[in-house]
Amino acid sequence: MPSGNNILIQAKAWAGMGYELYIIDFSNGVEQKISKSIKKIFPNPATNSLKLSGFELENGKPIYISDLMGRTVFKTVNTEEINLESIPPCSYWLKVGNDIMRFVKE
Repeated sequence: MPSGNNILIQAKAWAGMGYELYIIDFSNGVEQKISKSIKKIFPNPATNSLKLSGFELENGKPIYISDLMGRTVFKTVNTEEINLESIPPCSYWLKVGNDIMRFVKE
């Protein structure tokens, strides 16, 4: 991995809330991908369910949905699709491990 003052960390984002992280070393022009996969949640805004893609969902890894005040309103584990019918329409934070993404439930 490059070091020094000639580097830039860049996030390339997409409308589906996915992203990839890169380190760009300006001393040699090398771009190195540092994220393992594109993480995304969709659809956003969501109505009845929210799908997760690119997350490492190993055994027992909790998935939290919190309101904008930080209160957990829903918790589940190891799923690539979350049923949202039990939570009211609002903006929320989804937390999977160290990844946090915002979504809207209509």
